[in-house]
Amino acid sequence: FFYYFYLSCMGGCSLNIPPEIYINIATRDQICTQIIEMITNDDDGKQRDVKCVINPQFVQNFVACYLKMRQRRGSSVAKPKILYHWTRQHLFEPIINGGLKVPDGKKVTHTTDTGYYGRGIYMSPDPNYAQSYGYGATLFFVTLALPGLQYKASYPESLGKPLKKGYDSHISNDANEMEWVFFDNHQLLLCYQISLDQVEYVTNVLNKVIDDVFTYS
Repeated sequence: FFYYFYLSCMGGCSLNIPPEIYINIATRDQICTQIIEMITNDDDGKQRDVKCVINPQFVQNFVACYLKMRQRRGSSVAKPKILYHWTRQHLFEPIINGGLKVPDGKKVTHTTDTGYYGRGIYMSPDPNYAQSYGYGATLFFVTLALPGLQYKASYPESLGKPLKKGYDSHISNDANEMEWVFFDNHQLLLCYQISLDQVEYVTNVLNKVIDDVFTYS
């Protein structure tokens, strides 16, 4: 039994996909509702000390991006990953309210350079990796991410460069592939703001979201 729905780009996800396509897996709204319910659920009482920063509009943008990527790349490549982002404490509220932003060199800039592996949003699969970018902050962000087809970027060739044509994101060719770069903020869904001792709990929750919501036969 399939649900058909009309999917529009919603002004987000810069993948080179026709703006209107039909998807026969489940309605976007149903997927969004399931994600929000699973991430905010606290039936076991363990989430009381974990700050959930899920935003329904960001969820819609993320799911629309996922569905288009799945249509283009296939379910395996489009499957979300769990990534982490450290930043200064004074940027917490702007990020929670407006999401992570791609640096434009004006209103949003990189902290130390123009971006070793591209001018984008830097994430890592290791929650400890970029702790120094918190400059003393003890909390950091946890996201679901859609890296898609990744270009192996090197320094200095990719310094300050935009997304490589034909790819969905960049990954550092060195640094143990710990730096992942995104050029479309709709490929990142803010889920939690946590401390290091809460990583295991939120990772378990988000892995269940990935398995239950984004894994289709």
